[in-house]
Amino acid sequence: MTTTPATSALHMQVNGNRVRLNPRDPHFYNNPYTYYDVMRELPQPFYWEDFDLWCFARWEDVNALLRDRRFGRQITHLRAREELGWPPIPEHLKPFYDVDNATMIQMEPPTTRKTISKPNARASTLFLNSSGV
Repeated sequence: MTTTPATSALHMQVNGNRVRLNPRDPHFYNNPYTYYDVMRELPQPFYWEDFDLWCFARWEDVNALLRDRRFGRQITHLRAREELGWPPIPEHLKPFYDVDNATMIQMEPPTTRKTISKPNARASTLFLNSSGV
């Protein structure tokens, strides 16, 4: 890893598109914006070694990813946890996963739209009927 003039005052190391930056470092979490500025200048995506994740830091990239229907919140409807190489859900966390998997935030957009639109249509009809319109 190398330190550049832009990163020497910061507590981060950059090597090409790889970053070493401890997310628990008080310099980072007290003022992450200077670090984010540096990250936006990196080749995208960049690999944040401390998180072991590939990341995007530019608004345009994140916006495009969030709008791309090929990417979603869920994947287990396509592949089982075992196929993905994920460990089994620990027994003590199963109640959380049961509740979390039943929430609307976990649903893919078409399912969410179907779930939300019916009550909203009914509520609008009730409101319009009760207001005499």
